[in-house]
Amino acid sequence: MKSTAIIALALLAGVACTTGKCREQAKTAGQTPATSAQDTGAPGTGPSAEVAATQPGTQAPKPTGTVRVYKPDGSKQCEGGGIELADMEKQLKGIKVLAREKANDGKMRIQMCGADTGQLNVYEIPAGDLAKAQKAGFKEWKL
Repeated sequence: MKSTAIIALALLAGVACTTGKCREQAKTAGQTPATSAQDTGAPGTGPSAEVAATQPGTQAPKPTGTVRVYKPDGSKQCEGGGIELADMEKQLKGIKVLAREKANDGKMRIQMCGADTGQLNVYEIPAGDLAKAQKAGFKEWKL
């Protein structure tokens, strides 16, 4: 009976950390939170990048590498349509597009003529141009 209670308590402690509560508490206490599945280890991410960017007298690191941005293509069920990749790419004026592809947002949708299809036009661009792309109505790909 006691061992069951101890196991249950241990599981609850693990669940609390996966919800982010332990990371939030560690940040407010000024500690570095434990590495989780959400920490990718990519340069410029994770706790050390957050600390460096928030310390007084330091600048946020310049974005390096590439990011993916997207915009819905506007296609509708039963009607098709939608903006082609090359046509929408023109909206990224002055931004070098390194790659482009059609993708789906993966969300469930009602099956009804005229409803959105969830098709997206996705573009890979230099990370430094993310703000320009966002001003043009694109969103950062985090799906």
